[in-house]
Amino acid sequence: MARCWALWDDVDAPENMNRCMFNNHNFERFWRSWHRGFNQWLIRYIFIPLGGSKTKIWNIWVIFTFVALWHDINLNLIFWAWGICIFMMPEVYVKNYFKKDKYKFLWKQLWWKYACITAASVWIYFMCIMNLIGFGMGYKILYAMFEKMDNFYGFCGIYIALFF
Repeated sequence: MARCWALWDDVDAPENMNRCMFNNHNFERFWRSWHRGFNQWLIRYIFIPLGGSKTKIWNIWVIFTFVALWHDINLNLIFWAWGICIFMMPEVYVKNYFKKDKYKFLWKQLWWKYACITAASVWIYFMCIMNLIGFGMGYKILYAMFEKMDNFYGFCGIYIALFF
């Protein structure tokens, strides 16, 4: 909407959010395309001075804590940032492990594609929950979501929809 308004005023603003959460398959891709200008600033002034990709597993904690404090000094945003880091760490390890040439054959396997779809569905589901914690009702939303066992079937239905 903001970009459309700028174009009406003859200002060509670059697209800042070029992908939706549901159009990404992992955390890294999502954060690279979400608020691209801010992301580039974070990469240039925090990520690279901290060691870049060599120390990525530690850098994400510093960067997401900074982003949470940049939004607002709020405990829910700290939970949001650290929750994202917790789920981003296995992704970093798995991606580094399967980068090796000996695993290139997996991309042709049907079961591997379903494993990737399953992981992407879990990722999207988790991002929705983390954004509810950080920018919605806070960590108390987890208690509300899990207080009844009936919600379990709803969660399964949502997961199946995300899978397809």
